[in-house]
Amino acid sequence: KESGICELPKMSLQMFPPEFCVDPDLADHVRYLDLSFNCIPRIDPFIHQMTTLEQLKVDGNLLKEVPPNLFECKCLIELSLDHNQISEMPLQVGQCTRLTLLSFCHNKLTRIPDEIGELTSLMSLQLSHNELVLGTAGWLKTLTFLQSLSLDHNKMIAIPVTVGVLSNLDQLKFEGNDLRDPPKSVLEGGIKAIRDYLYYNVAYEYGSLGLAPPRTRKRIAPMTVREPKLEDAALYKRATASSTFNNTHHISKALDGGLLPNTFWRSADRDDNVVVDVDLGTKFALESIEIHWRNSFSPRRYTVELSEEGRQWFLVHRCIVDPSLKEGDEVREGEEHITSMYKKYGVDRCDKIVLRRADSMMIDTVLPSSGIRYLRVHMTKRWFNSYRIAFLHAWGNRIEGASQVSASGHDVELSYRDA
Repeated sequence: KESGICELPKMSLQMFPPEFCVDPDLADHVRYLDLSFNCIPRIDPFIHQMTTLEQLKVDGNLLKEVPPNLFECKCLIELSLDHNQISEMPLQVGQCTRLTLLSFCHNKLTRIPDEIGELTSLMSLQLSHNELVLGTAGWLKTLTFLQSLSLDHNKMIAIPVTVGVLSNLDQLKFEGNDLRDPPKSVLEGGIKAIRDYLYYNVAYEYGSLGLAPPRTRKRIAPMTVREPKLEDAALYKRATASSTFNNTHHISKALDGGLLPNTFWRSADRDDNVVVDVDLGTKFALESIEIHWRNSFSPRRYTVELSEEGRQWFLVHRCIVDPSLKEGDEVREGEEHITSMYKKYGVDRCDKIVLRRADSMMIDTVLPSSGIRYLRVHMTKRWFNSYRIAFLHAWGNRIEGASQVSASGHDVELSYRDA
């Protein structure tokens, strides 16, 4: 009761102990419960009454199904149901939005519900040794913090194309599948080569074919898929905002590259001073930044700053909207370092900050030659009740040899090919 930890593995239990669900002394205090390698045929349907449960392990039992009520445990962070006989994942899985680890290895799953895409905090998804085909797996594109994905020993013929947008993914297992795509030469190149190969097909798959396996029934012509000159360094990267209206309008919604055009970030109402920070994950030689404001909810004043290590910041853009200007008036810079000045707010306004062209309006600040990793947008005066960003792009080239850091803040161990 004091530690909240209960470990009962290999105890030959014939049922899920109901005391954990009905006894308040247990239901309201147990945080970690391990019932692995027993003979439990089902999980108690009242498990949702375990209001403090954070980690649950029921590996190596006789489970054939998972009660939907399990996913009403709002505090659940890690769930492991390996080595059972589960054939279906409940649709309610998307309710456990705090999950960081979900493991269904060595079961009989044939499909994954789209609702799993609501687990936006998920960092590890283990689905090896099942009967999955997956196809494009559109739900993967919203799991932007995913670092480990195990799909080995299934019935896949292609790695899902949406793996290409998982910029934080550093561990991918796909052995034991009869893969036709990507080609063997790409698979041998490591996770970076796989991500790069799949990334350039995401727009094609979603724009033309909907959710279809990539290049299994129809090969894409070379002229259709071509490597872009610049990479969107902010795409699906880790970001924070000092003010957010709710989880539906999280700042990650502005970093989806436009694949989900109806989503956007929104600040809380009546907050003037709001800061958005984006960690690009590694260093880039940035050439331009684009901010697409949603409808008329652009700021009257804001700045854009860049940093190499997050300590010293370089001001590259300061925008002021002056409603007192009339049609025909000359726009004059009333303050040093103003790089754009608008006469009035616009509908769906797009601000483009060009950084590395001779005709750019960049202020007299020299950016670090070793690259940029952090981007900050600081809004200080609004028009209406909130700020809203539809998309934020940071176009540039990845600097070869720069260290790459995962979403958890730890250095990623790269193979010599990736390095």
